[in-house]
Amino acid sequence: MILKSEHLEEVSGYDMVSPGLPVLRRIRKYLKPTSAALQWIGTAATKNVLELDEPTLIRLLQGEVLRLTRPCEEGYVFLRVDGAAAGCGLVIEDRLTGQFPRWFREMFGIRRGKPEQVELPE
Repeated sequence: MILKSEHLEEVSGYDMVSPGLPVLRRIRKYLKPTSAALQWIGTAATKNVLELDEPTLIRLLQGEVLRLTRPCEEGYVFLRVDGAAAGCGLVIEDRLTGQFPRWFREMFGIRRGKPEQVELPE
């Protein structure tokens, strides 16, 4: 908690809706983790986690929809590369899409293509 700061007066006029860190948002029938939650939970996540290699992550950043070759629970998943949190993905049926902010994806260019088979580790 911050007890003294010159910035407290600047924000003291705002109404507080709810204190705390937003963790999940309901998007249609799924609960989507916020970027803050992904960063906070990081490597501690043990459920709904997909470990990707770097080329696969780049394909997701470029906007490709990837076809999974093994069953995966539908909904939002944590994406990791070499054990480090890399972002959020959405699995519907056997397809994985990256859920990255548009500005972040545009840094890499968006190139849509045919869904391709991707092997996921056991």
